[in-house]
Amino acid sequence: MASAGNDRSVRLWDPATGCELRRLEGHTDWVRALCAVTVDNHTLLASASDDRSVRLWDPATGCELRRLEGHTDWVRALCAVTVDNHTLLASASDDRTVRLWDPATGSELRRLEGHTDWVRALCAVTVNNHTLLATASNDRTVRLWDPITARCCFVIPVYHPAPACTALPGLLAVGLDVGILTIDLA
Repeated sequence: MASAGNDRSVRLWDPATGCELRRLEGHTDWVRALCAVTVDNHTLLASASDDRSVRLWDPATGCELRRLEGHTDWVRALCAVTVDNHTLLASASDDRTVRLWDPATGSELRRLEGHTDWVRALCAVTVNNHTLLATASNDRTVRLWDPITARCCFVIPVYHPAPACTALPGLLAVGLDVGILTIDLA
């Protein structure tokens, strides 16, 4: 189990005992998001920070493996997305972009542009057996993107800032400043 916050560190915990196992340090500002991502059958931990970076860590050793840089503002959200049987890491930022990274190399592969305000959340969703990336923004839209082409497939006006989203079987749940909206993806 991992946690992060305004002390600029990521902490790994033993859920059985509640004891801290290790502290991962290197970020220079708040850590906003964490995500597990698999690279070559090995689970890594990704962290996103207000220092505008995403870092990949080996949770077994606590070593920083890669630093993904390119965002020009706070990085607020992360998620793993599978594209053509290859796991990518997606990051969402206050710079109004979503970036897709190859976690094995640290290379930026695609940049998704179109939101007009902070992108606060993202998640992978399945629509008609096709994986898309859902993004939620302060621009009062939810967008569905094709991670292969980096094209926006759908823009869904939600009329309120959207700070959260998550995929459920056949649904996309969007947290709004005024409640929760569920979108049927079937």
